[in-house]
Amino acid sequence: MPAARSAAPPLAAILCGATASGKTGFAVALAARLPIEVVSADSRQVYRRLDIGTAKPTAAERAAVAHHLVDILELDQTYDAARFAADAIAAAAAIRARGRVPLVVGGAGFYLHVLRHGLFEPPYDRATLHAVRDELAGWSTEALHAGLMQRDPERAAVIHPNDRYRLGRALEICLAAGASVSELTRTRVAPLHRFLVFHAQVERAALHARIAARTEAMLQTGWLEEVRALLASGADPQLPGMRTLGYPAVIAHLQGGSDRAAMVERIGRETRRFARHQNTWFRKLDDATGIDPADPDAPARVAAALQRAFEIDPTAA
Repeated sequence: MPAARSAAPPLAAILCGATASGKTGFAVALAARLPIEVVSADSRQVYRRLDIGTAKPTAAERAAVAHHLVDILELDQTYDAARFAADAIAAAAAIRARGRVPLVVGGAGFYLHVLRHGLFEPPYDRATLHAVRDELAGWSTEALHAGLMQRDPERAAVIHPNDRYRLGRALEICLAAGASVSELTRTRVAPLHRFLVFHAQVERAALHARIAARTEAMLQTGWLEEVRALLASGADPQLPGMRTLGYPAVIAHLQGGSDRAAMVERIGRETRRFARHQNTWFRKLDDATGIDPADPDAPARVAAALQRAFEIDPTAA
């Protein structure tokens, strides 16, 4: 009689890692070996019309493997971890129902944490939260960032200083709860679903080189023209989508606030800082298997692990 399985197959696999670490290319390589579909865990690729600066998968990459949760919002809309978790779980369940492997790919650490562990139970009532939100409405973006840095530096480190919406939501929780968001998220430790987690790890100097090369490639392929067209269409630089990493620097350049060299330096500096905080977050995942996206043998090893975990026939494309 065969031995009983110790656990049901995971809901999905996760491929996390810092920006520019090669996650999308790795997912495409996996798709050549297994019938996977990607569920994006990128908080900025959800926006339509932000294509080049968010490093969205290209048309060829989308043709190679289906991508979900990309291009689902307008620039004036907001997205949060709770909605992402619900959307990702629904997408993963549908992919599984088709007999395929869901691969959640991205670098939004808080989104992935909520996907795996859920949100904390808020230690405050709605009236208190709304009172705090009304108070913060009069704060400048700089004040929101400073306030969050004081009360929750860990959370502030992974939010862009110009992202007024996310800064405000995090700070209002800190003030209403009397505790940091980071502390509260650690109160939920029982996973809601099982996931097989892989962490794309790139040595620091190599990652910085990749960031620089990708930034230049984005500029060469029309990032300035993309932003110029957005502004010409009436897109307000203060819209939630327009505050995406890199876009404020491009806008400042186009509006005469900086030359090209200063713009490139700012984008690189802010992207490296963001990547550093992402890596700090992902290194805390004690159940993640580290992989080197540049290792030519890595896709085969990960594909074999997925095949075993999901009991997928690799010939079933």
